[in-house]
Amino acid sequence: MISLDLGNNSLGEGGGQAIAAALRENHTLTELNLESKQLGEGAAQAIAAALRVNSTVTSLSLWINDLGEGAGQAMAAALRENHTLTDLNLGFNSLGEGGAQAIAAALRVNNTVTELVLDGNSLGEGAGQAIAAALRVNNTVTELVLDGNSLGEGGAQAIAAALRVNNTLTSLNLGNNELGEGGAQAIAAVLRVKNTVTSLDLGGNELEEGGGQAMAAALRENHTLTSFNLSFNSLGEGGAQAIAAALRVGD
Repeated sequence: MISLDLGNNSLGEGGGQAIAAALRENHTLTELNLESKQLGEGAAQAIAAALRVNSTVTSLSLWINDLGEGAGQAMAAALRENHTLTDLNLGFNSLGEGGAQAIAAALRVNNTVTELVLDGNSLGEGAGQAIAAALRVNNTVTELVLDGNSLGEGGAQAIAAALRVNNTLTSLNLGNNELGEGGAQAIAAVLRVKNTVTSLDLGGNELEEGGGQAMAAALRENHTLTSFNLSFNSLGEGGAQAIAAALRVGD
């Protein structure tokens, strides 16, 4: 068996720990889905410990398990030693700023994870800045999902600055992060000079008309973006007109 889906099965902490014990001995499983909502921090820490010795699992989803900050730190420790995992989903797990900062630090040395999902984890601006710092040196992550984490304008500015030096990230989701017009302008500025990101989600960020105009100006010069979400941003008529004009230039 190479793929196992145990999602939505109310496995509980005991079930999670049993799976963790199996991962220490199994040498064939590559994909594991544990989106069960009830694993708990203890089970997550056991799974993280197993990942430090497991050399076959490449894809792991622990989405919506309310694991907590301690589990985030345990997963971070695993990422420092695991050289197999490429796809990790830790969305909606209440990792908090501490868990996210630990994961960000791990990304500085991990060279295998290419897709990382951290949406809905109440990370805050400080964690956004820590992740941005990691992106300055990480050359492996190609897809990053940070939707719904209250990163704020400061987080957006830090990530924008990191994108100026990062040459690997191609897909970035910053939806629902209260980025505001200032955050939009910072990201728009980097889009005008950097041609790495092909998919960008900025939906639900209160960008307003000024942010829409800044994005329109970026679209006139960016020749890489193929997918761009600006929904639910109160761009208004002025923002829409600016983007429409940019699309005419793009043709």
